[in-house]
Amino acid sequence: MKKQISSDMTVVWKYIFPGLWISSVGIGTVVTGFKAASEPGWGLFMLGWIAISAYLVWFARRLKYVSIDDDILYVSQARKEIRIPLTHIVHVREIFGRARS
Repeated sequence: MKKQISSDMTVVWKYIFPGLWISSVGIGTVVTGFKAASEPGWGLFMLGWIAISAYLVWFARRLKYVSIDDDILYVSQARKEIRIPLTHIVHVREIFGRARS
């Protein structure tokens, strides 16, 4: 039987947070742009939004769902799932967040 070992927050960090942040700050950027396009620094604000949005998309694409059973580690992203035999795993480390107990 598979046991999920990736965080329950994977869905939030992969889909919800980037979508909400990019759209809400994007709308704010457009609204501010109509009001203050001639103000100094507005272009820098827009470039910052673009850079942070690109980083969020890059970060979210790297997140995977991970499950394990007695002999196999399952790593999936959207429609593709790979199966890794536990005997092929040499080293494991955690990069972000905390593992579920």
